[in-house]
Amino acid sequence: MIAGPPLAATLLLLLALASACPDVVAPPLTVDDVSDRAKQARELRRTGHPAEALKALKGLPPPAATDSRVLGERVQALMDLGRSEEAVEVLRQLVGERQVALPAVAADVRVLVHQGRAEEALRQADAMLAGAPNHLDLLVGRIAALLALDRVGDAVQAQRTLPDTAPAQLLERVEIDVLLARAAAEAADPELLERAVPKLERALELDPARLAVRLARADALAGFNRSERAQALLDEVLDELQGEPRRSALTRRGDVLRAAQQIEDARDCYEQVLAEVPEHRGAAVGLARCDLKEGQLAQAAVRLEGVLALEPSALDAGLALAEVELARRQPERSVACLERVLATRANHLKALYMLSRAWRLAGQHERAAEVLDRYTRRKQELAGRAEH
Repeated sequence: MIAGPPLAATLLLLLALASACPDVVAPPLTVDDVSDRAKQARELRRTGHPAEALKALKGLPPPAATDSRVLGERVQALMDLGRSEEAVEVLRQLVGERQVALPAVAADVRVLVHQGRAEEALRQADAMLAGAPNHLDLLVGRIAALLALDRVGDAVQAQRTLPDTAPAQLLERVEIDVLLARAAAEAADPELLERAVPKLERALELDPARLAVRLARADALAGFNRSERAQALLDEVLDELQGEPRRSALTRRGDVLRAAQQIEDARDCYEQVLAEVPEHRGAAVGLARCDLKEGQLAQAAVRLEGVLALEPSALDAGLALAEVELARRQPERSVACLERVLATRANHLKALYMLSRAWRLAGQHERAAEVLDRYTRRKQELAGRAEH
């Protein structure tokens, strides 16, 4: 990683000195003090030091501890650390202030994307950027929303408008997000998977330790039928993680095992996650896909309907339920699932292909041909983009 600017190094030194002198009593914080503390945390976070950013905000007395700028920075730092559940809890304290305070809105945008509510996140970002067009965290949040909506071309254009004065670490993070989104879109089709590999290699070069990059690499290895290498990579990752990051990696390990037809081992991974968090979406969807592979279609449908009752916009659950309905020879119900997915992810490659299949099974051959044409054009677009 590129070293942070001198200010970040200075802030790290000051934090270390403060930790070394815990008995020193600080004077009461003024409004300017709170603003300065939030700025310190923002600088540390943007330059790749989210743990130190949290330390900078630690121990603030009320009302400073509940200041919207402080809470907004806490949410952003927690998201950077993969502690999304804690971030959501902190965000609840910002109810009523999200519509006016820029740090609060930026934090809200980021959590909304994480929750699968990218359309709402994009609307919020656009609304606030109209009055603050250079707000860096909102610009970055807007890019994340565009990527979540499969609007990769728009995200790339937005990425190019980020100011050169932004911290190098933040620009790298955005570049990795774009690379991962492009790789994921291509990896959705076996014929395009190979094109995703150079993007993953570039992302690894930028940040070899980032969890999302390592998980994407494991997915690519599994896609090339190298499940043993993928499992080894995930085992290495699991040894380093705790909490939700570990649950995400364990769920991904289940996905790799399931793809390798090791269904019982996959079930074990998912059940370990669900034992900790009974409503964990990824593990519940993985377990339902195990049911699907073993022909337990009714059980798979019950699991997925339960997930969608909690998170109606959950793309992975919607796609899985569409597959279950196809297997049950219920094409109309599959179409309904897929149209909900495509309402928010209009260019999703797998959803388009499955919708074509569903219409064909329903005897609607003209509609099937129209959707297949959309699928083909989308696939050609991705292939052409990969060559540039």
